[in-house]
Formats: sequence, C-alpha cells, structure tokens
Amino acid sequence: MFKHDYVEEQIEILCKTIAAILFGSSAVKKVFKKSDEEDEVADPVGDRLLELTLDKFLADDVAKARRMLLSAVKASSSAGRLKIALEFYNKALEQGKLSKREAEEDLAELRKVYPIDEEAFPNED
Repeated sequence: MFKHDYVEEQIEILCKTIAAILFGSSAVKKVFKKSDEEDEVADPVGDRLLELTLDKFLADDVAKARRMLLSAVKASSSAGRLKIALEFYNKALEQGKLSKREAEEDLAELRKVYPIDEEAFPNED
C-alpha cells in the first residue's frame, strides 16, 4: 500500500494499535485488509470534513455527533472511516462526553458494518 507521507503512516499505525487494544489483533487484520484499488476510492476530503464536524459536535452535541458518525460509517465503510470512529470514541471517552455503555452500543453498530468475527470482540461484563 502506497503511503502519501510519514505522518499518515504514523496515524495509521496508531489507529491500528488502538483498534487492536479495543477489538483484538485478529479483528484489526480483517478490517484493515484493503486492496490498493479500495484505497484509491477513499474520500480523504469527506473524511477530513467528517473529522472536523465531529470535533465541533463533540464539544456541543455528542448525541448528534454519534448519529452522524454511524451514518457516515454505514454510507462508506472504509478503513479511514473506522480510524475516524475509533479516534472519536477515544476522545469522547477521555473527555467524559460519552459513557462506556454508549460507546459499547456504538461499537456494536460498527461490528455490523465491518467484517469482523464476533469472537474477536471480548465480552467484558
């Protein structure tokens, strides 16, 4: 996979690490397994706009941000959107804007969109 620059590669590595912690390494390998053709179809402008919008709504209306994110992921389930989702949930949890239960509900929705085996997600009750 061709990397546009060093920073992009570092962000991807960080996101894969966070995803591996949340979902398990076998699940991450399945999600991030994308062909070069799929990467060419990615929407970096749309993804950046989504990130900026989520940051704005995270400060003002986290419920709206959650709905917007899940809608965007369902519309385009690219690896870039998964990165954005993981970063959003990490920020929201760190800032106390989202409860663990709410994050788990949204992650359950993400599991429906991304081709990940249920066994890869440990149940922490």
